[in-house]
Amino acid sequence: MLGIDLGSYALKYALSERKKGASFECRKAGLLAFAKDIFSRGDVKDTAFLTSELRDLWRRQRLPREAVLSLHHPRMVIQRASLPRMSEEELRNALHWEVRSLIPGEEDLQIGWYALREEAEKVEVLYAAIPSVVLGVYLEAFRRAGIRLEGVEPQVLSFVRGFLSLYPDYVDRNSFILLDVGFSKGMVLFFKTGFVFSRYIDWGLRRLWQYLRDKFNLLPVEALDLMRRPVSEAPPEVYEAVDSEIQEFLLELRRSLTFLQTEYGPDALGEFFLCGGGSTIPLFKARIESELNLTLRDVALQQAEKAIPNLSLMLGAVGASLWS
Repeated sequence: MLGIDLGSYALKYALSERKKGASFECRKAGLLAFAKDIFSRGDVKDTAFLTSELRDLWRRQRLPREAVLSLHHPRMVIQRASLPRMSEEELRNALHWEVRSLIPGEEDLQIGWYALREEAEKVEVLYAAIPSVVLGVYLEAFRRAGIRLEGVEPQVLSFVRGFLSLYPDYVDRNSFILLDVGFSKGMVLFFKTGFVFSRYIDWGLRRLWQYLRDKFNLLPVEALDLMRRPVSEAPPEVYEAVDSEIQEFLLELRRSLTFLQTEYGPDALGEFFLCGGGSTIPLFKARIESELNLTLRDVALQQAEKAIPNLSLMLGAVGASLWS
């Protein structure tokens, strides 16, 4: 299946095929950076431009016309539920009943879920819902581009599925945190034996780029080239940008970690993995580690399988490609 992770500045895609057992092969992956801002608080500002970008990408890369879309929107709700074992249709109805109390006044809802744990008598699911009217613009843009969406799900579900497909042993044995830092926002995702907590942080790498643009008159491609250099080769302007802009992000990250330790104990956090565009900026990663005394790991394949370029950046798209 072709999975699409639609962010505020770029579209990431991954084409995967499931193998025997829990393994899979990612046959193709890539990224399209948008030439301008086309989203505002999750809503599409320029549908015609998005449709044009999709058409061009699909034509150049010869991508399949059926896909699963992963996205984030402020009106999307995400919850965990423990329910008796039931058919898929019964589960959908049960979750719809649950969601009506979370999004009052909305009858037409799109609901998706991921089974975290299945036992003889019950199932633990992570589910999400969004008003159908919110999805209308996205669906229309893809339809006009000739792309049929087989499913739409929140980025949190895609990240969980993608990570657990790479680290299947972590379902029961480990707790972990995925720290996804994108262009417009960050996300802290905590997982512990079936429990999932997620929080979005209103801070993104846009802050670093805007600082470099305003003070040093750098184009986006120039700023990106500088930020991706190793720490030992990072020029003074990158140090200045990170020092100036990272403190707000660190404050919000500390708040999230303090909450998790208060709720689940000082040793509950487990391992940390850095994803998204932040994983491509060595100095940004190094500052988080030094300021918070953390060790941030990169997401990687656990076995000698075909490599996935920029896997930490592509994790959401890989997870969406394994949707079923």
